[in-house]
Amino acid sequence: MRASSLTTRVHILANTGTADALGQPTEAWTWAQSVWADVRYKTGLQRLDADRLGSDNRASIRIRQTPCSKGITTAMRAVIGGTLTGTTVTGGTVYRIAGTAPQGREAIDLVCEAL
Repeated sequence: MRASSLTTRVHILANTGTADALGQPTEAWTWAQSVWADVRYKTGLQRLDADRLGSDNRASIRIRQTPCSKGITTAMRAVIGGTLTGTTVTGGTVYRIAGTAPQGREAIDLVCEAL
């Protein structure tokens, strides 16, 4: 994998769900790691769902395979174009990681859908 193709900074968020004052579970997403990636957008995809035409906003994020990146799961989220401040990521486009697919020994593809 050529380093010159990894041009986009992607932040990976993990769900650190906690309980509120009433004991109800809350969703809290905190920064887990940042990686350089080759992002490819799947544009123009349409699907027929319950007799209505819908549009899918998907992206394929290819990252270098490292011990840290092997820990990325479908329970996490990816943020493209956000700003990292401490452990909080603001702005950018948030994607749900729908699947991970190793590409040999060098790379991992993250199949993502926009939220």
